Amino acid sequence: MTKTDDVLLELDREVARYINGVHPVKYKGKTYRLIDNYVAVPYMRCDLCGNYPTFEVSVIENEEGKTLRAGNNCIDHLIGQKVSENLKNFRRKRENAMANRDHMDEP
Repeated sequence: MTKTDDVLLELDREVARYINGVHPVKYKGKTYRLIDNYVAVPYMRCDLCGNYPTFEVSVIENEEGKTLRAGNNCIDHLIGQKVSENLKNFRRKRENAMANRDHMDEP
């Protein structure tokens, strides 16, 4: 594996630890937990507030397996943390690693 691969793998692990560390929340009488976050292509509608377009999506899942896709404002408000900003920072680090791959992997 290259140095870039090592960095990307560690970032993936950090994201997984972060997502697992976000506390479950109550929404409409059900307990939901954060399971994923991604940049939407094509843009999506927030399942919580109906806002469109939603560029960055956080996926929450309840104990019955029902998932909802939430935009940045809704997920931050629901969870009470700046989840979207933290996940955006992880994406930025990933993009930087990819952009600097040639320099990172030089012997």
